Amino acid sequence: MQIFNILDADEINEFENPPQFSYPQRKAFFEITIDLKAFTFSKSTPANDIGLVLQFGYFRATGRFFKVTNFNETDIVYVCRKLKLERSVFNLKNYSSSTLSRHRQLILAGLGIKRFKGKAQELVITESKHLVTKQYNPESVFKSLCDFIRSHSIEVPSYNTLAMIITKSLKEFELQLTQKINLALNSQQKIQLDELLEL
Repeated sequence: MQIFNILDADEINEFENPPQFSYPQRKAFFEITIDLKAFTFSKSTPANDIGLVLQFGYFRATGRFFKVTNFNETDIVYVCRKLKLERSVFNLKNYSSSTLSRHRQLILAGLGIKRFKGKAQELVITESKHLVTKQYNPESVFKSLCDFIRSHSIEVPSYNTLAMIITKSLKEFELQLTQKINLALNSQQKIQLDELLEL
């Protein structure tokens, strides 16, 4: 299925990458809270501690997770200093995909956020179908859907996942409208309508 272009390239890039924090924001979102201390700092490696704090901060700010390769260097350096660790201890080899995945599960559980699957995903799909009936443009539907997801304590998925859901909702709604029009028109009206479309 061809996905609609809901956001432009710059907006997609912004959505798919961690936010660019100011210093006060960095200080606030990467604060080592009591909840965060409960996750780590006992039998964890320095690299894992850094990775967890970064993921936790980004998630608190946006409601979603990002690729480690997209983490902002300024944020990495800040968290390393905060934990009194050398920048060199954090790299992809030292922060494995299995640890990253486990940290994500801990963050979701600790913050009471539902993963984007099962009933949570079905709820989002239902809301998308509802939003398109209000004749919002696709970008408005996208933004409203993100707000809905966060307000219902659900993990925000990737741009492509949301774009696919919205595309399907719009196509289904378009099909429903077409079917209603076909049922409402008699044969002569359909011929006249086809003739107008050919002009």
